[in-house]
Amino acid sequence: MLSGHTIFVTSGDIAVETVAKLNVRLGYSLFTPLSQSAVSGFEEMKVTNNSVFVADDVLLYSLKAASEKTGCYNISQDNLIAAQPFALALLRQSITLQKAVNNAMMEMFFTNEFDKIYNKWFLSPVPPDNILINMPMPARLKQEIAKWNVQYPSLAHKKLF
Repeated sequence: MLSGHTIFVTSGDIAVETVAKLNVRLGYSLFTPLSQSAVSGFEEMKVTNNSVFVADDVLLYSLKAASEKTGCYNISQDNLIAAQPFALALLRQSITLQKAVNNAMMEMFFTNEFDKIYNKWFLSPVPPDNILINMPMPARLKQEIAKWNVQYPSLAHKKLF
């Protein structure tokens, strides 16, 4: 399906290696130019016939929302790679801060505050330009949050430390 098409990726992005491996594994003949930035990659995709731009889903939804013709673009629900976990780094001796962060995250999950914040930034118009990113919460994220409620029901509304 993609063989012979142009697939834009941002230089230095994890998608560069992923698309290259996919190209070899499937025996495609993809043309994969490297873009200077996500914005330029999206812009190049817009003006190149039968092309694709590969990037993080949040970035794609944001670029689509900021474009003049949001209805002209579709974002695939297929994932090229597994979700990349993000974490917070802090000094080892920052035990108080670590406890505070962990407690705040747990409280957000148990009180559905996390859902409210997510909806505010991804499913509602974002000031000052009232851009609607319109990115549903990924199923995997919902599952991870739900695990906390199932695995630790007794922790709801309690401080962990």
